[in-house]
Amino acid sequence: MSIKQTNPHEGNKRSGFVRLVGIILTIAMLIGIISSVGVITGIAATTETFTDENGISWTVTECYPGWAIKPKNNSGLSGSIDIPTSYKGKVILVIDSSAFYSNKNITSVNIPNSIVSVGSSAFERCSNLQSVHLPDNLNHLGSWCFSECSRLSDINFNDFKGNRISTAVFYGCSSLASIEIPPSVEELNSICFQRSGIIEIDIPATVKVLGGGAFQECSKLERVTMHEGLERVENGPFTACPKLKSLDYPSSATVVSYATESPMTTWEITENGITWVLSLYNNKLGIKPKDKSQVKGDVIMPWIYPAVYIDYIEPSAFEGCSELRSIRLPSFCKHIGSRAFANTSLEEVYIPDTVSQIDDSAFCWNSNLKSITLPSSLEKTPGGMCTNCSSLETIEFNDNLKEIGFNSFAYCRNLNNVEFPSSLVKIGENAFESCYSYKDITIPNSVKCVNQYAFSNIGEINSLSVDVDSLSYINGFAFYKDTIDKLVLGDNVKNIDTPLFSGNSDLEYLTLGKDVGINNDFAFLGDTKLTIKTYKENLSVRGYTADNRIPVVLLNKHVATFSGDSAESEVILDTDTPNLRVIVPSVLPISVDSDNNVTVADNAQINNMCRGQIDITSAELNTSTWSLVDFNTDFKTVPVDTKQYGFKLYNDDASDGIDANIFSTINGGESLLLSYDGNVAIQSEAKTAEEIGNIVFTVAWHKG
Repeated sequence: MSIKQTNPHEGNKRSGFVRLVGIILTIAMLIGIISSVGVITGIAATTETFTDENGISWTVTECYPGWAIKPKNNSGLSGSIDIPTSYKGKVILVIDSSAFYSNKNITSVNIPNSIVSVGSSAFERCSNLQSVHLPDNLNHLGSWCFSECSRLSDINFNDFKGNRISTAVFYGCSSLASIEIPPSVEELNSICFQRSGIIEIDIPATVKVLGGGAFQECSKLERVTMHEGLERVENGPFTACPKLKSLDYPSSATVVSYATESPMTTWEITENGITWVLSLYNNKLGIKPKDKSQVKGDVIMPWIYPAVYIDYIEPSAFEGCSELRSIRLPSFCKHIGSRAFANTSLEEVYIPDTVSQIDDSAFCWNSNLKSITLPSSLEKTPGGMCTNCSSLETIEFNDNLKEIGFNSFAYCRNLNNVEFPSSLVKIGENAFESCYSYKDITIPNSVKCVNQYAFSNIGEINSLSVDVDSLSYINGFAFYKDTIDKLVLGDNVKNIDTPLFSGNSDLEYLTLGKDVGINNDFAFLGDTKLTIKTYKENLSVRGYTADNRIPVVLLNKHVATFSGDSAESEVILDTDTPNLRVIVPSVLPISVDSDNNVTVADNAQINNMCRGQIDITSAELNTSTWSLVDFNTDFKTVPVDTKQYGFKLYNDDASDGIDANIFSTINGGESLLLSYDGNVAIQSEAKTAEEIGNIVFTVAWHKG
């Protein structure tokens, strides 16, 4: 082992002088900005209130040579809002910070040309805000200005005069599909468009700095164009963008690795032909290879130096190591940094149980990774953890996991074996999007929240089991573009406010609880075959178009039906009558022709429309002329025209198929197709199903 120690502060004897110069320059820059804006805020500014011609009361604060404005009663505003242009002969220049914060009712805002600055969080969390007209003279948008305006889709931004888009200005604007960066902009600050709905972006040559996480978690982003002139790219601006297939930075750009705090000191050590850089921080010892070209094949990492455990894999430490097949992490590792193992050739990885934190996209784009086991200390999978691991087939979750994060396993096209732990509470946005091989989905009774696009674009789902007693929230598009024919949601699901199964043209039946509220007329947009079954009276639901009402069937409290060739009958169950017997004519028909050929139906089934599980506990013939016998009876040895009927279900182990507990338990909203057979003694003439008799079923609530 060879050792080299360096001190990052060595040779910086004049650092105090440098910091002082930096402060002076910063003050000079601020003065220049204020002068260019033409706004100076006084310490003892005058505050007044007035009512405009539309009856809206405003509070204005003097900011020479005009006013800063905000509504006097923000919560009372709704619809379209026009910001006043002037007051008492002075122009209104600024929209105050947090002026419309968290207003849920305004839908559009017209900002006059007098406005030069919009304060931080001015429209943050205005969840119904759809369009904003920005003025020609605007040169400043404060941080978080329009963040989490989830319906904002139309914003006129072309004439913006400012040189930067501040931190998180359009964070969470999930309906914002496109935007043109104005030519005045030189900096895109950190997370400025994170979690937005942008599909394609052209970053003009005027932009010099692309901030950390600027477009992080933009799940719809497909194409990015950048130009020569870009100088600095910070902290993974396109992390966890699953649809972004390629990314080319211009040669003029310097790409800075994911930022951490500065280490107090660093070392270099060499083991097994690899030189490692160790960085000592305040509370951890990080590691990364110095030269990624040395990382090949099967790698065992150092775990201690000199008497300190290595517990932190630094961000992007092994990103792009295309010849890395397997790796054993340090035994006492606690933290794996962002994109630490992104885009390698890893086939397997051992993660010690000591790891309690894994950062975003740590194992994304590993096309050879087939399985992963989560450490027992991990409570949440990070955003984009294994995005686009196209060979991933199985995930072994730990028993302590509470949340599956945004985009964690999206585009894992071969993922087919997922068993969620009973500790799981939340499944995040896009968590399993486009996992085409994931066909049998069971959401355990611990889960309370399934977020948007969580299981979208999977395609045909063979089975979907959702515990109806625990789930309280399903966000819009959770099963977008999936093929599901029926689903039952329980009483805990109170609100449906976005297109729940949009794009699922095969959804035929959806059972809703008695307390459900549908807050969006287009909650079922595109579900053209859908019939809703509900226990709630007077429920009206709009469908594919404004004048298309989805059929709604009002259910009895608890209903089970039987259906076959010639009959359908309902059974009403309640807690006071746990067992009911019902006669269903010819529900399991069997007939005999003149040549003694036995014919049975192929479409008989039991449909459980209850919200809970039911059992069909027994079945018998109601006729006095025919009797049931063992299906395996040798009918060649009995006399001709003997009225004996051998009956058997294919999933039955009993000798004659009629004794107690012959049927499997049927979950709420599901059906059981009856696969059965019959056998009879030789008959001298044909016998119809009606002549042989009717079947009597005993129905009961499931016990267990």
